[in-house]
Amino acid sequence: MTNSAINFNNDAVECTNRGKHKNAVTCLNKALLACTSNRSLPHEPHLCESDDTGQDSSQTRVNGSQGAGYDEGMNVFSEPVKIPPSAIENCENADVLIKATIFYNMGIVYARLQDNPEALANFQIARGQIAEASSMSQQRNGNSDDNAIFTGPSVLAILLNIGKTQYVDGDFEESLDSYHTALETARSLHDREHTDVAKCLNCLGVVRLQLYQEPEDCQKTIDYLVEALGIYKNLDDKNGVATVMNNIGRVMIMKDELEKALEIYERVYTIRKELVGTDNLDVAATLFNIGETYHLLGRVDEALEMYLKFLPVATKHLHEDHPDVVCVLKIIADAFSEQNEYDRAFEFYHKALNCAKRAYGECHPEVASILNRLGNHQYENRFFQEALICYKEGLKVEQMVYERNDPNLLITIFNIARIHQNEGELEESLQMYLQGLAIQRASGGEYSLEISGTLCSIGLLYDHLGELNSAIRYYEESLQIRRELLGNGHLTVSSTLNSIGLVYFHHGDTEKALENFEECLRIRNGNEDAKGKDIATILYNIATVYIESDRGREAIPYFEECLRFEREEGRKSGTITCLKRLAQINTELNEYDAALNYYDDALQICLENSMIEQNHEQVATILGLIGNLYLEKNDATNATKTIARAIRANRVAGLPDHANLNFDEKILDIISKKLEAEE
Repeated sequence: MTNSAINFNNDAVECTNRGKHKNAVTCLNKALLACTSNRSLPHEPHLCESDDTGQDSSQTRVNGSQGAGYDEGMNVFSEPVKIPPSAIENCENADVLIKATIFYNMGIVYARLQDNPEALANFQIARGQIAEASSMSQQRNGNSDDNAIFTGPSVLAILLNIGKTQYVDGDFEESLDSYHTALETARSLHDREHTDVAKCLNCLGVVRLQLYQEPEDCQKTIDYLVEALGIYKNLDDKNGVATVMNNIGRVMIMKDELEKALEIYERVYTIRKELVGTDNLDVAATLFNIGETYHLLGRVDEALEMYLKFLPVATKHLHEDHPDVVCVLKIIADAFSEQNEYDRAFEFYHKALNCAKRAYGECHPEVASILNRLGNHQYENRFFQEALICYKEGLKVEQMVYERNDPNLLITIFNIARIHQNEGELEESLQMYLQGLAIQRASGGEYSLEISGTLCSIGLLYDHLGELNSAIRYYEESLQIRRELLGNGHLTVSSTLNSIGLVYFHHGDTEKALENFEECLRIRNGNEDAKGKDIATILYNIATVYIESDRGREAIPYFEECLRFEREEGRKSGTITCLKRLAQINTELNEYDAALNYYDDALQICLENSMIEQNHEQVATILGLIGNLYLEKNDATNATKTIARAIRANRVAGLPDHANLNFDEKILDIISKKLEAEE
C-alpha cells in the first residue's frame, strides 16, 4: 500500500515537471487512495492516465498579482517533492509524512492550475500532517526525529506556499500573517544571514506593496526589502540582489521618486543581463519597468523604445496570445497616441484587440476595454463616426459580460451619447443619456453628483429639442440634488441656475430667466472661489434679458460691471463685446456721444491687434457702426471719413468693400470710387 502511494506520488512529480498537471492530479489522487486502502493498487506507467497530451494553458496565464514567469522572488519552494523508496525504512511516522508530501504536491499542482482554493486547502492539510508527525516523534523520543531518512516537506516550504497562494488570490492580510510566521520559522531554523530568511523578508515586502500603497506607509516595506538585499549581497547571490532591487524600484515608484526608481531598474537590468543574457523574460520585464518609469517621467519616446524591446521577448516566451502581451500592446498604443502618431497607435490598438480576442475570446472585459481605448483614439483625432463604431461594438461586449445595470457600462454609454450630441443627432444622444441615467439610479440610488450631471445633460438636450417642460423638469431635479449635497451657496448650484435661466430665456420667459440668473449672481458674488469670467458671464446674461425685455437702461449697469471684469482679466474679445453692446444701448437711447465713446474704445482695442486678419474685419464693422452714428447726428463729413476707413479695412481683410457695412449702396459706391481715384 505504502509503496503504491510512493510510486504514484513520484509519477505525479514527473507529470508536474513535464507540465501535465491534470495527469499529476490523477496520480496524486491515486496516491491518496493507496494511503487509505488496505490493498495495493495496480501501478501503471506515468503520463498515461489521461489523454492530456499538451501543456496546460494555465501555465501561460497571468497569476493574480504576479505575471506568469516574472520574478518577484515569491516562487520559492515551488517544486513538488519526490519520496525516496527507502522512506518507509527506519521511519516510524512514514505514513503521516507520505500523506503530508502528497497533499503538499497536490497544493503545488493546483497552484499551477490557478485553482487557489484547492491549493490552499491542500497546503493547510500538509501543514497539519507535518505537525502531527512532529508531535508523534516528540512523544516517542522526546525530540524531533533529526536522523530520519525522509522528513517530508519542510514547515517553512509549506508556510511560504500558503503565503504565496493567499497573495495570488488577493488575500493580502492573510498572506502577510503567513509570511510573518514563515520568517519566525526561518529565523528559528537558521542564522539571520541565511537565504531562507532573505526569501521571507522579500515576500513580506512584496505583500506590503499591495497592502500599503500610500507613500507614508512605505518605510516598513523598504526596511524588509533592504534587510533582504543585505543578506543576498553578503551571500553574493546576484539573482537575489536583482530581484529585491527590482521590488525596491516598485516602492520608489509608489513614493513618486521616479529618478531613483529609474536608477535602480537600470542597475537591475545590468545584473540580470550579465547573469542570463537578453533573451530572458525577467531581463525583458526589467526593460518594461524602465519603460514605465520613463513614461511616468513624461519621456514617452524613451518609454516606447523600452516597450518595443520587451514585446518580442514576451511574445517568444509567453506566446503572442498571452494576456501580458495584450497589456503591453495596449500600453504601446497609448504611448503612440500620446505622441500624436495616429497611424502607429491605430496599428497597435488593432494588434492588442486581435490578441485579446485570441487570449480571452470575443466576449471579455479586456476586449471591451481595448475597443473603448480605440474609440477614444479615434474621437481625439476627430474621426467621430469611426469612434462611434468602436464604442458601440465595445458596448455590445460589455452588455454580454456585465449585468444589465453594471456601472462599467456607463463610460461607454456616455461616450456614445456625446458623439451623437456633437454630430447633432440629439434624439439618439438623449436615448443614450436616459439609458445611462437608469443604470446610475439602479446602482447608486437617486442622489449623487454623477446623477445630477446626467440630469443636466438630459435637460440641455431637451432644451435644444425645444421641449421646455422636459428640460426644466430635469434641470430642476439636478438642482435639488446639488442643493442637498453641496449646499445653496455652491458654485455648481449657480451653474445649474444659469442653465435653467437659459432654458427660460430661449423659450421667451424673460421673468423666469431673470429670476434664475439673479440667484446665480448672488451665489457667485458671495463665493470667494468664483472666477471673474463666471461672474462676467452671468452679468452679461442678465443684461441681455433686460435688452430683450425692452429695458435697455436697466441693462447698462450690468454691462458696465461685466466690462470691468473683462478688462481686469485681460479678455479683449469680451471687452469689445461689452463695449459694443453698451454703444448699441446708448444709440437706442439717443445718447450718441456716449455711444461714440464706447465704439471708439472698442476700435482702439481692435487696432492694437490690427495685424491679425480677423481684426481688420471687426475694425470695419465697428467703423461702419460709428459711421451710422455720425449720420444720425447729421455729421456727413465724419460719416464719409469713417465709412472710407471701413472700406479700407475690408480691403485689407480681403473682403468686398460693402461687407459688414449697413449703408445705402449708392453712398458706398461713391465713397469706393473716390478711394480708388485717390489711390
